[in-house]
Formats: sequence, C-alpha cells, structure tokens
Amino acid sequence: MCSSDLLVTVDAGFKAFSTDAAPPQVVAGAPEGARFAFMGDEQGAVIAPGIGETLAIADLVTLAVPHCDPTVNLYDSYHVVTGDALADIWPVSARGRSR
Repeated sequence: MCSSDLLVTVDAGFKAFSTDAAPPQVVAGAPEGARFAFMGDEQGAVIAPGIGETLAIADLVTLAVPHCDPTVNLYDSYHVVTGDALADIWPVSARGRSR
C-alpha cells in the first residue's frame, strides 16, 4: 500500500466470507483497481490507488464471494437482488445443522 492509496473500511470481514480461497474481489462501487483485504472478524478494507478518489459513508461496494459453499453456510437467508430491487429471500435451511 502506498501513502496515496485510498483505504476504506467496509462492514464485511472473516464472519462475512469464507477464507479458504482468495479474498473477495471488488466488483463495483470502488475506484478501478481496488482490492479487498481482511481486517478482522467484522471489517474489511477496500484499498485502491486513490489520488483524487473518495468514497462516502454508506456508499455501496459490491464484493464477489470467493468460495460460495462455505460462505452460504454463514447466513440464515440470502437476499436475491435484480438490479436495485429485492426480488426474493431464500432461506438457508441447513444453516447450523452440521454435526
């Protein structure tokens, strides 16, 4: 990371994504070339070459799940979105049932 890089804390950390693959990829909502880095259980960082770039509080950043199977197990339900609209909510019926 260079001193001119933009670093933004996001509400997604180890508890939001599986960690047995590469880190999540930044898909949208951040400057070109942005990357994700884990910062702990609850937070992550979006780091980008940031000369003149900013993100505001509550800006949405879209991250691609690195490994879907173990990530699905982290949630009670999935919100299915089409464009900007909520299309459906899918329960994860096996959540918490592994023994």
